[in-house]
Amino acid sequence: MKVSVVGDIKMGVCFARLLKRKGFDVVAFYSDSIETSVKYAVAVSCKAYLDLERAVSESELIILAVNDRVLKRTMRKIAAYKPSGKIFCALTAAETSDTVSIGGNNTYFTAFIPKYADDNGDYSDISEAPLFFEGFGELYHDFYDELYMRGVNAKFIDKTQKYGCALAAALTSDFVGMLCSIACDVSQKVNTGDGWVKDFAAESAYKALVSGTRSEVFNVNMKKALSEISCLDADTVHKLKSTIKVLEVMSVSYFN
Repeated sequence: MKVSVVGDIKMGVCFARLLKRKGFDVVAFYSDSIETSVKYAVAVSCKAYLDLERAVSESELIILAVNDRVLKRTMRKIAAYKPSGKIFCALTAAETSDTVSIGGNNTYFTAFIPKYADDNGDYSDISEAPLFFEGFGELYHDFYDELYMRGVNAKFIDKTQKYGCALAAALTSDFVGMLCSIACDVSQKVNTGDGWVKDFAAESAYKALVSGTRSEVFNVNMKKALSEISCLDADTVHKLKSTIKVLEVMSVSYFN
């Protein structure tokens, strides 16, 4: 995922460094000040843009590293370019902050970063700090997937549970699909057939459909199923375990 940072506060450098270490493609820094753009671009080892529209258009994720008091003004400038299908993430160290929407099919987040500078005022390593995200939009799940799969210590605040429940259901659906896709592989490797896989997948699908947004989706005995798939190759088992881990994390995050 390509990332641009818009703004002039150190928090943007800290967050950009974290994303870059995790494998994100940090394209550029933009600031109203040429000196700040260059300074921060050097700190992150990326380009310095002097054109806000270019910074927005060339990236999928736009980090808004601006103070809360100028956030709305910055978003009004960006709105003039009519961006579409972008993820905007405003950074803040405050306990609460408004997420500014400019409409369209864009996705909006506020990231709460507890500490972004050390005692000397230098850029701080925030890789171990819990980062809290609150937002809404069509690409909510995509952003969650990117952060989680790259190992970012992200926690999502979903007061209505709308997005969390939808994400949990989507992950469950993927898991069921994975089980179904390997059913034939199982039947080819063992003489006992693939009945348990089909039963397990059917049970998972049924619970996902009838309960949807409830924790019953996760009541399927996944660990028991894992103990019965020793006949599968290591790669398949790894994929299953990874998917189960995601589902377990989701169940704790949104339903407990």
